[in-house]
Order: sequence, then C-alpha cells, then structure tokens
Amino acid sequence: MAMANAYLQLMDDKRWRHVEEFFQNVAKEMEDHEARLRELYDRTDPDENLHLMFIAIEKVQFEYKEIRRKEYARLFVNSILLGSKFDFDKKRMFIQLYDELSDGDINLLGKFYTNLNSVQNVIQLEIFGRELVNVVPFLMRLESRGLIYQRLNDAPIKTTVYEGHKTNLENTWRNKMYGLTPMGINFCEFICSDF
Repeated sequence: MAMANAYLQLMDDKRWRHVEEFFQNVAKEMEDHEARLRELYDRTDPDENLHLMFIAIEKVQFEYKEIRRKEYARLFVNSILLGSKFDFDKKRMFIQLYDELSDGDINLLGKFYTNLNSVQNVIQLEIFGRELVNVVPFLMRLESRGLIYQRLNDAPIKTTVYEGHKTNLENTWRNKMYGLTPMGINFCEFICSDF
C-alpha cells in the first residue's frame, strides 16, 4: 500500500510540475506578444479565456511530451491573439482536436496546408510513393475528423511504377486526391498562427 501511495504522490507531483511549466510557457508567449495582447484586452472575454486556460491545463497535466506541453501554452495564447476570428466554441474544439491528433497527423496536415495555395489545392497520394502505406492511417484519422476530404478524381488513372511489389493498399490509394476542408484550413490557421 505504501508503494502505491508513493507512486500516486509521484504522479501528482509530476502533474503539478507540468501545470507550473504551462504557466511559465504562457508567460513567455505573452511577453513575446505583449503589445498585441494589450490591444485586445478590452475586446476579449476574460471568462472565455479562463475556460480555455482550464482546458489547456487539463491537457497539459497528463501530456508526457514536453514539446506538446509547450504547444498547449502557445495554442492558449493563440486563442487570445486570434480575438474574434474564431468563436469560443471553435477555439475550444481546436484545442480538443489538437489533443486527439498525433504528431504524424499534424505533420501531414501541415503538408496539406503548405499546398493550399497551389493550383489544385489538393495532394495526389502517389507523391508519397512507398511511404503511402504509412500515411493511410493518418489520412483516415484526418478525414474522420473532418479536416481533409477526398476529391473525386476524374482524370485517367496514372500507372506509376514503384520499386518492388505494389500492395493492394497502394493500388487502392495511390491515385486518390485529398484537400483541406474549410474546418481543416481554420484549424491550421489556429495552430500555425504567427503573430
């Protein structure tokens, strides 16, 4: 019993250290944007900001990756800096969505976002080549969250030859095209905002 209590105390101490780090990271982020925050002071709802802070703290307490804990601080400050660009419910949803997505999901979403201003605004999956097998789970998760959509491809199917044996998955997925949904664009703007 003493060992279990010691473990629980250790976990509790770790959670409080994460919360303390969160406040330090928020303070640093706010210092970097002090002028903009002063400008927005009268136009933001302190109750909404407090609620968003509590949501971020809840996520930080159990996040084991330091880089993601820092990211929650940045996202919280972003939610203030974005002012009325997004309403409270969207900001809350985006913080929750960030929690649900893996680093691989976020990286793949970034590829879509950087491709946003291209002629087609879509990515044809054949660009992933042999790595397509590894990308499909991320695509499915992003699509299920409503961040990307499959664009119907009316172009003739290309026959691309990869080295080695093509799997059924490669044959099924390589000619599909995906783009960002409006919500996906908003989410990318929320997490990528650079003030």
